[in-house]
Amino acid sequence: MDVNWYAAETMVQETLHARRAEAEMARLAAIARQYRTRRRIGAVLIKLGRTLVGEASAAVSEQTAP
Repeated sequence: MDVNWYAAETMVQETLHARRAEAEMARLAAIARQYRTRRRIGAVLIKLGRTLVGEASAAVSEQTAP
């Protein structure tokens, strides 16, 4: 049986390259998910902070009103 070793090696290299690319894409997708989650958490914290500042300001205004 005649084996084309060059073709076999090329196929192995292409397979390895594809697997590395898939792993890299998965890694980048995980980073993107973490970033989006952090952005969402940050947005919620900012809104909560603004709400608390607004409530504190209103409470101070009520106390200082004549």
